[in-house]
Amino acid sequence: MPTEMKLIYDVKSRKFKAEYKYELVYMNDESKTASDIADEWFKEIKSNNL
Repeated sequence: MPTEMKLIYDVKSRKFKAEYKYELVYMNDESKTASDIADEWFKEIKSNNL
């Protein structure tokens, strides 16, 4: 079962992209919340112009 799934839909090109990871990506971290992880992903998407 995947431990991380990233689903990206590009409205302009009408293309859908899915990325899966099966290794552990995030462990229980007292300082990092789900919101922090989502913010990192949005920054990654913006930096790749997706």
